[in-house]
Amino acid sequence: MFLKKRLLPVVFLFVCLWETSTFAEDFSILPLTGRVFGDVYVPTQDPIPQLPLEQLSGSLWLESNPHLGEHSYAKIIGEFDAFDGQYSYSSDLSTASHLEAVLREAYVGSSKEGLEIRAGKMILPWGKSDVFNPTDYHTAKNLSFFNPDDEVRRIGGSSLEILYTPNEGSSSWNNIVVFTPIFAQGRQLFPPNLIPFGVTLADPNTPSITFLDSEIGDKISYTGAGWDASLSFFNGWSHQPQLQEISHSLVGPIVLLNMGQVFRRVISYGGDASISHDKWVFRGESAYTVTPNDSGSNALELPTHWDSVVGAERPLGDKFRVQAQIILRIFPRYTSPSSQTGSDPISTTINQQIAAENALLNSYQDPSRPGGTLRVSYTDDKTGWDGEIFVLQNFAGGDFLVRPRVSYAWTDLIKSTVGLDLYGGPTNRPLGALAPDSAVFAETKYSF
Repeated sequence: MFLKKRLLPVVFLFVCLWETSTFAEDFSILPLTGRVFGDVYVPTQDPIPQLPLEQLSGSLWLESNPHLGEHSYAKIIGEFDAFDGQYSYSSDLSTASHLEAVLREAYVGSSKEGLEIRAGKMILPWGKSDVFNPTDYHTAKNLSFFNPDDEVRRIGGSSLEILYTPNEGSSSWNNIVVFTPIFAQGRQLFPPNLIPFGVTLADPNTPSITFLDSEIGDKISYTGAGWDASLSFFNGWSHQPQLQEISHSLVGPIVLLNMGQVFRRVISYGGDASISHDKWVFRGESAYTVTPNDSGSNALELPTHWDSVVGAERPLGDKFRVQAQIILRIFPRYTSPSSQTGSDPISTTINQQIAAENALLNSYQDPSRPGGTLRVSYTDDKTGWDGEIFVLQNFAGGDFLVRPRVSYAWTDLIKSTVGLDLYGGPTNRPLGALAPDSAVFAETKYSF
């Protein structure tokens, strides 16, 4: 039975490769493209003997971009995943082995004389920084799904987007307005032992779909000679859930705790800019986010915060490129999770535990959190090889992630990647807590 479960994603992947090639031949008149990829993650730290793999997955994406008229178009991406994870928390606390089919994107659009309108489920990434984007208001990520390409984990919402560029599209100015009645809901990755014995964790609580619960975002941008900048505003929801107590009870000396996952309203004001000079590219991005815990007195919830990223990159010769960033999160008003109280000693203990877990998951363990990233990449189009070393370091806390990887393009359509996710640092810090998830990974991807 165990072998059958482990082979499920592999069988799924090979069936997808066979069927998609046949489908493309039989229905070549359709504007159909896509990709099939399979990933395996092998833990580097004390794997469970019966479960030697961290994650095994196979995915099929089918994409169609039909033209609906002279100025109108559509885009549809269907995603089919077969997943088997070592721990249940790796699959959003659902069954560790499962099949899933979702619409990744599905929208229609029309563009004419500087005005473009799109409506449907869309992935709308905003911001210019690498990895961390303070102004990326409209998307979420499935952190429970491991993949070497972070964009694979991105989730979109159902939105209406209006893009207007004056002078029939020739102006340096443009304005984007996004209205989202169904926002993107992310999935947390819970580190091992974060949810102790006696705690039951419910699925995320989805807010009602009403006009008052919708999101609105606006971005005004200007593009100059060698530089660009934008200002943005967002009134919506946090897209990664936070933990909240539902109820608790005593059974003898044991405390049984029911916890839920909730999304909270936020208002953000942000901006970004980039400038090119000689071989250098400089980027900056910042957002001030007001949360329901604006006073900072409730350590159970993420406080109001200011996130900023400043970075620079440049090529080194013809094949190498280096990029470095400084990241800073500041809480203007802050209360330590360890000081959270309750109505009685048991409630105080529970509240301090939830506050500590939320602080770990949502990065508010300190009044400020400085950090940095470094990425050195190599690309050789002639030989088909490319690779990089990525390092993320939280200066407050000392936790880190090191991710080296190398890829080889066998053909224009087939590419393989191997690498390592190495988490380290104190186990009570976000990246250090994920040390048991350190793994060697491999992926093969076929595009068609």
